[in-house]
Amino acid sequence: MLYYVTSSSILANHRAGFTSPKNSSYLWVTTRSRMDDNNPIILNTLIRRNEIRFIANKLGEEMVMMDMNNGDFITMNRVGADIWTLSAEPISVKELIQKLLHIYNITEEQCLEETITFLKASRAQNMFIIHDTNNA
Repeated sequence: MLYYVTSSSILANHRAGFTSPKNSSYLWVTTRSRMDDNNPIILNTLIRRNEIRFIANKLGEEMVMMDMNNGDFITMNRVGADIWTLSAEPISVKELIQKLLHIYNITEEQCLEETITFLKASRAQNMFIIHDTNNA
Protein backbone atom coordinates (compact mmCIF):
# COMPACT_ATOMS: atom_id res chain seq x y z
CA MET A 1 0.00 0.00 0.00
CA LEU A 2 2.28 2.65 1.22
CA TYR A 3 4.08 5.69 0.50
CA TYR A 4 5.92 6.98 -2.43
CA VAL A 5 7.69 10.19 -1.58
CA THR A 6 10.14 11.94 -3.88
CA SER A 7 12.00 15.20 -3.58
CA SER A 8 14.31 17.18 -5.80
CA SER A 9 17.06 17.08 -3.15
CA ILE A 10 16.86 13.51 -1.85
CA LEU A 11 20.18 11.90 -0.89
CA ALA A 12 19.15 8.47 0.41
CA ASN A 13 16.45 5.89 -0.23
CA HIS A 14 14.64 3.62 2.17
CA ARG A 15 12.51 0.76 0.85
CA ALA A 16 9.02 0.20 2.17
CA GLY A 17 6.59 -2.45 1.00
CA PHE A 18 3.01 -1.64 1.83
CA THR A 19 0.51 -2.97 -0.73
CA SER A 20 -2.69 -1.28 -1.76
CA PRO A 21 -5.89 -3.13 -2.54
CA LYS A 22 -5.20 -2.58 -6.24
CA ASN A 23 -1.42 -2.93 -6.33
CA SER A 24 0.95 -5.35 -4.65
CA SER A 25 4.18 -3.80 -5.91
CA TYR A 26 6.79 -2.27 -3.63
CA LEU A 27 7.06 1.47 -3.47
CA TRP A 28 9.80 3.71 -2.17
CA VAL A 29 10.03 6.01 0.80
CA THR A 30 12.87 8.47 0.50
CA THR A 31 14.54 10.62 3.09
CA ARG A 32 17.49 12.96 3.10
CA SER A 33 18.65 12.58 6.68
CA ARG A 34 18.85 9.96 9.40
CA MET A 35 15.72 9.10 11.28
CA ASP A 36 15.59 10.80 14.68
CA ASP A 37 15.85 7.89 17.12
CA ASN A 38 15.98 10.24 20.12
CA ASN A 39 12.29 11.05 19.64
CA PRO A 40 10.66 7.80 18.54
CA ILE A 41 7.26 7.86 16.90
CA ILE A 42 4.90 5.72 18.97
CA LEU A 43 1.14 5.14 19.16
CA ASN A 44 0.65 8.14 21.48
CA THR A 45 2.50 10.47 19.13
CA LEU A 46 0.34 13.23 17.67
CA ILE A 47 0.90 14.38 14.11
CA ARG A 48 -0.49 17.24 12.07
CA ARG A 49 0.40 18.18 8.53
CA ASN A 50 2.70 21.17 8.20
CA GLU A 51 0.53 23.57 6.22
CA ILE A 52 2.69 26.55 7.13
CA ARG A 53 5.73 25.16 5.34
CA PHE A 54 4.05 23.22 2.51
CA ILE A 55 1.64 24.06 -0.26
CA ALA A 56 -0.13 20.86 -1.31
CA ASN A 57 -2.55 19.92 -4.04
CA LYS A 58 -4.00 16.63 -5.17
CA LEU A 59 -3.12 15.55 -8.69
CA GLY A 60 -5.16 12.45 -9.50
CA GLU A 61 -4.54 10.07 -6.59
CA GLU A 62 -1.19 11.66 -5.72
CA MET A 63 -0.37 14.67 -3.58
CA VAL A 64 2.08 17.20 -5.01
CA MET A 65 3.67 19.51 -2.50
CA MET A 66 6.16 22.36 -2.49
CA ASP A 67 8.36 23.16 0.49
CA MET A 68 8.11 26.93 0.81
CA ASN A 69 11.43 27.12 2.72
CA ASN A 70 13.68 25.54 0.09
CA GLY A 71 11.60 25.12 -3.07
CA ASP A 72 11.73 21.30 -3.04
CA PHE A 73 8.84 19.50 -4.71
CA ILE A 74 7.54 16.34 -3.04
CA THR A 75 5.13 13.81 -4.49
CA MET A 76 3.21 11.27 -2.41
CA ASN A 77 1.14 8.41 -3.75
CA ARG A 78 -2.45 7.71 -2.77
CA VAL A 79 -1.62 6.43 0.71
CA GLY A 80 0.68 9.34 1.50
CA ALA A 81 -2.05 11.66 0.21
CA ASP A 82 -4.56 9.95 2.50
CA ILE A 83 -2.25 10.44 5.49
CA TRP A 84 -1.86 14.11 4.55
CA THR A 85 -5.65 14.47 4.34
CA LEU A 86 -6.27 12.61 7.61
CA SER A 87 -3.77 14.81 9.44
CA ALA A 88 -5.48 18.16 8.77
CA GLU A 89 -6.11 18.25 12.54
CA PRO A 90 -3.86 16.65 15.17
CA ILE A 91 -4.29 12.88 15.15
CA SER A 92 -2.54 10.16 17.13
CA VAL A 93 -0.59 7.52 15.28
CA LYS A 94 -2.94 4.94 16.82
CA GLU A 95 -6.02 6.70 15.41
CA LEU A 96 -4.31 7.17 12.04
CA ILE A 97 -3.52 3.43 11.88
CA GLN A 98 -7.15 2.57 12.61
CA LYS A 99 -8.37 4.88 9.84
CA LEU A 100 -5.87 3.44 7.36
CA LEU A 101 -6.95 -0.11 8.27
CA HIS A 102 -10.52 0.83 7.29
CA ILE A 103 -9.31 2.12 3.92
CA TYR A 104 -6.67 -0.47 2.95
CA ASN A 105 -6.44 -4.25 2.96
CA ILE A 106 -3.38 -4.71 5.20
CA THR A 107 -2.51 -6.23 8.55
CA GLU A 108 -2.35 -3.97 11.58
CA GLU A 109 1.30 -4.94 12.17
CA GLN A 110 2.35 -4.03 8.65
CA CYS A 111 0.29 -0.84 8.69
CA LEU A 112 1.94 0.27 11.94
CA GLU A 113 5.45 -0.53 10.70
CA GLU A 114 4.99 1.14 7.33
CA THR A 115 3.23 4.20 8.74
CA ILE A 116 5.96 4.83 11.30
CA THR A 117 8.59 4.39 8.58
CA PHE A 118 6.75 6.95 6.45
CA LEU A 119 6.38 9.40 9.34
CA LYS A 120 10.07 9.13 10.19
CA ALA A 121 11.00 9.85 6.58
CA SER A 122 8.47 12.68 6.51
CA ARG A 123 9.94 14.12 9.70
CA ALA A 124 13.25 14.50 7.87
CA GLN A 125 11.38 16.61 5.29
CA ASN A 126 9.43 18.51 8.00
CA MET A 127 6.18 17.53 6.27
CA PHE A 128 4.38 16.88 9.55
CA ILE A 129 4.44 18.52 12.94
CA ILE A 130 5.09 15.64 15.32
CA HIS A 131 4.49 15.76 19.08
CA ASP A 132 5.29 13.01 21.58
CA THR A 133 2.45 13.22 24.09
CA ASN A 134 4.63 11.51 26.73
CA ASN A 135 6.97 14.53 26.73
CA ALA A 136 4.29 17.20 26.55
